[in-house]
Amino acid sequence: MHGIGHYKETYLFVRLSSDGKVEWETTEWKKPNELHSVKISAERVAAITQSLESVDPKIIEAKMGPFEIYTDTSVELQISVTTANWNRQFLVINPWPGKMTRKPLPKDLKIIICEISRLRSQVAHEEAEAMCAQ
Repeated sequence: MHGIGHYKETYLFVRLSSDGKVEWETTEWKKPNELHSVKISAERVAAITQSLESVDPKIIEAKMGPFEIYTDTSVELQISVTTANWNRQFLVINPWPGKMTRKPLPKDLKIIICEISRLRSQVAHEEAEAMCAQ
């Protein structure tokens, strides 16, 4: 996350390993980031993998966005996806829709971002992004 006045915050939003280990960080003002870890079921890992395998990797570019053009802050998601069918690393800028949305997310990109958001929501007991609530 970048903001006015050179504000920059970097943290691990969520990472899922094939063995079901999920890691994420939480942040608190003027304190070091705190790393958390849990295991999820093999069935949940398989469901996420199946969803990611449904995505056409050809639509994923090295840098995508910004999709929301609010200028005071921006969010960059650095995403790395490795499945049996594809292995990609890419950057998505301002994916969350807002009042100044420039263009909608492509369907396949939304699948990836929403899997990430729902996984973080599940393990960190936070609300998923509104566009991913369903």
